Amino acid sequence: MEKAPIILFAYIRLDTLQKTVLALQNNYLATQSDLFVFVDGPKNEEQKQKQKPLIEFLQSIDGFKSVHIEYSEVNKGLDPSIIAGVSSVIDKYGRAIVLEDDIVTTPNFLDYMNQALKTYESNKKVMSVSGFGLEVLKPKDYIADVYLFGRSTSWGWGTWKDRWDSVDWNISDWNQFKTDKKEIQRFKETGGSDMFSMLESCMDGGGMWDIRFCYNMFKQNRSSVIPFLSKVENVGFNELATHCKTVKYNRFKYILDTTKKRTFNMPDNLRLNQTIVKSRLKYQSLALRIYSKIRNLLNI
Repeated sequence: MEKAPIILFAYIRLDTLQKTVLALQNNYLATQSDLFVFVDGPKNEEQKQKQKPLIEFLQSIDGFKSVHIEYSEVNKGLDPSIIAGVSSVIDKYGRAIVLEDDIVTTPNFLDYMNQALKTYESNKKVMSVSGFGLEVLKPKDYIADVYLFGRSTSWGWGTWKDRWDSVDWNISDWNQFKTDKKEIQRFKETGGSDMFSMLESCMDGGGMWDIRFCYNMFKQNRSSVIPFLSKVENVGFNELATHCKTVKYNRFKYILDTTKKRTFNMPDNLRLNQTIVKSRLKYQSLALRIYSKIRNLLNI
């Protein structure tokens, strides 16, 4: 089976982009994978100058089956860039692995993603595959390397054309949903207490393609496949980031996969495990969110 194409989104951050590309080049399946890079256009002359060394670096990339780079002449913004870029590649290949320019992967990331995309392609209850996984409680009798959760992640992920095409990016039922208290509560219980507030911010003009993706996953009663051992880490928490600004205290704890495993225990009949779901939901609990915000405000 052909390996899923890799889509990488870049802008002006050369330092994190270099780390992202180097890690991908060190993946076991890099030479068997096609890489598609989308570079958003600069907003002004200053950013145009910053992009020059980034473009020079991109033109030197090798180590993949093929490398395709597309430069935008205008600044689209992160969300339109991702939606358009993923759509163009997934329309042709039927599936895709997606990264932004601040995600460093383990050497077995592509093995994990390709196995998951193959295993769960016919399981219509699965909306996406996530490479990032938070540290959660794993029941003693639970032997799989992955679990299902009602929230996706934008830190290294993959999906299929039929799932991607099913997303209503306009959230056409928003006016009805925003007044339905029962559905709002169920949305929070599925993916976290912050889900509705993020969607509300998005509908007020805040962008965020990923919360719209998660909302569609919720409406379709689908889940994301998540690893217990994370195959990625985000190295982009700085002032140049679009969403992930510098923080001193990070409430999200994870264990990076250093096993070098290339095959994983992924049952075909994977089902939601409520013990795992409950453990995972703690990261988005109101109490922990408040605690995290206070620590960062106090810079401790």
